[in-house]
Amino acid sequence: MTLIDDDYSDWLESEAGVALQRVAKRLGMPWHCGEWGRYRRGMGVGVTVASELAHELGHWLVAPPSRRHVAYFGLGSPNELLRGQRVDPDFADDEERRASLMGVVLLRRVGGDAETALHDHGWVVDPSRPDLTNRFGERPVPALWLTDLCNAGLISRREANGVQLQLKRIWRQV
Repeated sequence: MTLIDDDYSDWLESEAGVALQRVAKRLGMPWHCGEWGRYRRGMGVGVTVASELAHELGHWLVAPPSRRHVAYFGLGSPNELLRGQRVDPDFADDEERRASLMGVVLLRRVGGDAETALHDHGWVVDPSRPDLTNRFGERPVPALWLTDLCNAGLISRREANGVQLQLKRIWRQV
């Protein structure tokens, strides 16, 4: 059963929210509707919007199965390194990029707001959003990480091309 915090539950009944909840259930990924990044034993990590659930699903899908049982199976914030494990920073950054793009692809699949996710995850430098830092460079080329997702059988070449075209369209606007 998923814990629901009413302060964050508006998105749960949206089309994208329902679809992403089904994916999480099918994969067996624990999560709860509550403060993002807050882990609850047996309930998983907290999410406040559909894009966060998509991102966490992205981490679940790209993480090695041996790491999925730990509280924070992803490598990014809120804990940059897994407790008690040493993780190569380059590996962690590459995995974060793959998880981010996987989350974007999942949002596109379910009709969610993939464009906002691209902004929120640092794939676009947006002068109107000074609160966000661009971790991946001014115009990052996601082809490498999208190819990794294709090679792993997680996304199709068509989906990878769709994300790249969406990014190019956004870059022309900012």
